Amino acid sequence: MFEPFSVLIDETPDPELSPNKAVRHSHWSQRSGPRKRARALAKTHAANQLGWQPREGLHRPMVLQVIVRRTSFDADNLVASVKSYIDGIFDHLGQDDRNIETISLTVDRNAPNAEMLFIFMDKEMVTGEQREEQDRAAG
Repeated sequence: MFEPFSVLIDETPDPELSPNKAVRHSHWSQRSGPRKRARALAKTHAANQLGWQPREGLHRPMVLQVIVRRTSFDADNLVASVKSYIDGIFDHLGQDDRNIETISLTVDRNAPNAEMLFIFMDKEMVTGEQREEQDRAAG
């Protein structure tokens, strides 16, 4: 297992990353700039917050919880809109994000600050805690 870790980005997703914008801007070159900027921003935040030490166990199945505060995005558009940020975090880690098996999204529209919080957890740790809670509830 690996220890949970998180990355906080002090803004909400770029509106240009919304899937609704993709309909209006059909050529890939018009959409690549915002994606590159989001990826670079997330990579920088990850480097500043996580440092450069290698993380063990990232090849294991993981759960990602994304909390987006003070946004006007619909939840279904947010999933696609945060992809470039997730890619940037994994660029910093030198890993592929294919081991994310579950993504949980929380939208808090009334929060005082606009930000995105990405929390990465080992799936076994999460499912193990859920099993323990179920066992306690069952008595």
